[in-house]
Amino acid sequence: MQAYSSSRGRLADRQADLTEGPQGATSPALPTHNAVHSMQAVLAEFTKTSTLSRRLEELGRGLTVLDAAITALDEIERLVSQARLVAYQALIAVERGDSGASKVSPYNALLAELSTEATDAGRRGVNLLQGQTLQLVFNEPGKSTFTLEGLCADAEGLELADVTKADFATQACIDPIIETLDRATVTVGMFGQKLRASHAGLSLSQTFSDGLIDSLLAASGQMASVDTHDEAARVQRLQVSQMREKPAQTLMREAERGVLQFLKRAGGYYR
Repeated sequence: MQAYSSSRGRLADRQADLTEGPQGATSPALPTHNAVHSMQAVLAEFTKTSTLSRRLEELGRGLTVLDAAITALDEIERLVSQARLVAYQALIAVERGDSGASKVSPYNALLAELSTEATDAGRRGVNLLQGQTLQLVFNEPGKSTFTLEGLCADAEGLELADVTKADFATQACIDPIIETLDRATVTVGMFGQKLRASHAGLSLSQTFSDGLIDSLLAASGQMASVDTHDEAARVQRLQVSQMREKPAQTLMREAERGVLQFLKRAGGYYR
């Protein structure tokens, strides 16, 4: 998301530079290259409604959603592992002839924390860990899209339920709970891999788009530089021309004054 914001910001800055010139000054009333105006128009379009701008916005949104989901899913995976460990501890206690009742409260607390992580994983209106779908549309016609279906990763979605003392009383009761935790571990791990693969693909696309923007900015900068040098040369030629014209005009005025003075003296002589 930060990459997208900086890229779009650089496009806007470049557009302003081409429009105003250095230090906010307006461009001199001299002809400019059509190429610069074309690049300015291209940059203006990109910063508003172009496919590239739309793509960057959608990529930033998708990466934000994925970042939140991956972070939360990592925590959920850790909590499932801890719940599995607690269930095994209850099983060991039962096998020794002790009660597994002391493990009921820690187990249920882990499931509650797990569900909270899944509920709070939403960003930008999408929560992949509540079974919602992330859909990105990269252009106006909607022909270029990205879709990722979510997973209900709370306790209920992973088929994990709170236990009672009776659930941790015998091995016959604990074994099915551990099997469910094993399935949850696999489910969470596979979905985590899917999220990371999607994140890598979107990040690569963002890097490519950002590089394309850098290329556009470099090209516009070169065109602006050429245009600036050309205008500076025209200004210098105009100044030189003015400097050349000034002495000539001065000499003509002096010559005219000399002729007038001569005519005045000549007229007085003949009178």
